[in-house]
Amino acid sequence: MIRSLIKDYGVTWLFHRSLYFLKLKGLLFFPKLEVLFEKKILIKRVDIYKCKNIKNLEIFLNELSEKEKVKIIKEAEKILIGKIKAFSFLELDYGNPIEWNKNPFTNQKFSLKDKWYKIPDFDKEKGDIKVIWEPSRMSQLLKLARAYILTKDKKYYLNFSFQIKDWYKKNSYSHGPNYKCGQENALRMINIIIAADIFRKYALLTEEDEKYIKNILRDSYKKILSNFYYAKNCIKNNHTISELVGLIVGAWCSEDKKMVKKYFKDLEEELDNQFLNDGGYIQFSFNYQRLVLQLMEFIISIKNELNLEFSDKILEKLKRSILLLNNLINENGDVPNYGSNDGALIFPVTSCNYRDFRPIINTLYYLLEKEILFKKDLFTEEIYWFSSIEEKDLELRKERIISKESKKYNESGLYTLVNNKESFMMIVAQDLKLRPSQMDQFHIDLWHNNINILCDTGSYSYASELGKKLSSTQGHNTLKVENIEQMNKRGAFLIYDWIKLEEIEWDTKKFKGKYYSKNGYIHQRNINLKNNEYLIEDRVRVKRKELIGKKVEVILNTPCEIILKEKEIELLYKGKKVASILTNERKVIDTGIRSLYYLEKEDINVIKLVQKLEEENKFYYKIKLY
Repeated sequence: MIRSLIKDYGVTWLFHRSLYFLKLKGLLFFPKLEVLFEKKILIKRVDIYKCKNIKNLEIFLNELSEKEKVKIIKEAEKILIGKIKAFSFLELDYGNPIEWNKNPFTNQKFSLKDKWYKIPDFDKEKGDIKVIWEPSRMSQLLKLARAYILTKDKKYYLNFSFQIKDWYKKNSYSHGPNYKCGQENALRMINIIIAADIFRKYALLTEEDEKYIKNILRDSYKKILSNFYYAKNCIKNNHTISELVGLIVGAWCSEDKKMVKKYFKDLEEELDNQFLNDGGYIQFSFNYQRLVLQLMEFIISIKNELNLEFSDKILEKLKRSILLLNNLINENGDVPNYGSNDGALIFPVTSCNYRDFRPIINTLYYLLEKEILFKKDLFTEEIYWFSSIEEKDLELRKERIISKESKKYNESGLYTLVNNKESFMMIVAQDLKLRPSQMDQFHIDLWHNNINILCDTGSYSYASELGKKLSSTQGHNTLKVENIEQMNKRGAFLIYDWIKLEEIEWDTKKFKGKYYSKNGYIHQRNINLKNNEYLIEDRVRVKRKELIGKKVEVILNTPCEIILKEKEIELLYKGKKVASILTNERKVIDTGIRSLYYLEKEDINVIKLVQKLEEENKFYYKIKLY
């Protein structure tokens, strides 16, 4: 395994990871060593974010339908009694007042007295630590702010005020689960700052509020500083960027101009490393791509306070990232459930569903180009939170219509075959020079009339057996050899023995790819688009003789209902035939699970085309759309 890690991740990564391991071991035996990693912090100001559009925001919210207004108020009312929508979907009761260390699923609590490094990421009894982190991200404070803007009812401000004081009093610096992750501290800082500014605009914020906000910012900034080594040298993903944003905010609030410039420069370098030239994101996940884009809309909105701006290179990369997502978006704003999905919507400042990507795409595109991609709708609200656009100006702007088209994103490993404006297929084919997150090589995601006919099964929970299963080969629409994964995995995230992509051919009507798995086989997938039909051929060649005789399957996950016929599988959605799979292969229909939201699951159907593995096998099937 060590040799594989060195080959896939590099000696430098392994060196830094080993140093961090030694740090944690040292802290366990010599807790006083922690002071060596810490710095004294003095927070002098907290108003880095200034909502420039409070009047238009107020107008927008008051013009919403009664149904939407009721939704905003109802959710805020639940927050008042500790019922919080975790992962943008799941309403959980954290108690009143909120028990900041409690997992409502298991009713177990993490200790608030233990040092952060003594607390495990995944505890079988207490459950997924991400459930505990949700209220401490403080995203719910933005929902209280929205309800106040709409109603002017002071109880929403009073609850905001109570939550920040209560959180500070119960979460002592460096102790408990809420000081374990630097990213969580960064998101907490940002959300408190944004919500505080709204209440400040209405002259509600008191000196006592400001004091507690400064205290939380001080300790959160201190935490990020003390452990940033890990995010920078070992993680190198959205955590790194979140923490850099937290460092920029912390340095500005400390009036440390020198460090603001340094962290901003580091952020630019990290963005350059993490955003690929074709618009893709290093983590191969649309969920995490959106998280980082939301952080960037925040940074761009405070650029005047920082007196700093991104280079043209970074702005172009962000624009390409938006356009990539825009090319994969459906009419309802949904995109393929691609890559790790932990329900992260850090700024819930619209009435849109969590899976709607239009708010961030529209807002960031406006911030970059002063143009909008979509006509005014619910998702428009996010523009008012992060820009100074006037209502009359927005009304005059026409949407920039960008047609969906077949495209290849070589660096990102994404290829699309667009049949027409109603139908497209996304194919995953990653040339793994970067750390993979799932066993999804040659996964196909098929959409027709906004229905995800062939789907990715999602993540569910990083701390569960189901989550491991959904991220494995069988959770994707690809080929699987019995008891064999595309790559090998240790723990929740460490994938090694990366596949090797051997060839790719693509044009607007065709895809052909081949990869070699170090677990002993070669998979080739050919796809041809003709009118409303996708003709697919899968070939598998054995490289290890001991695999011969095993079962090999083409797996197709679908939320559709199924009617099985001799040479056809009919796919129905809400009773209407939407597609059929025509094949002479042996067909097995099984049940499966899909997770569109973290810790949420639903039953789906799994189609398996089955053969007995020989030295070389071929599968032929045709997907016809109606």
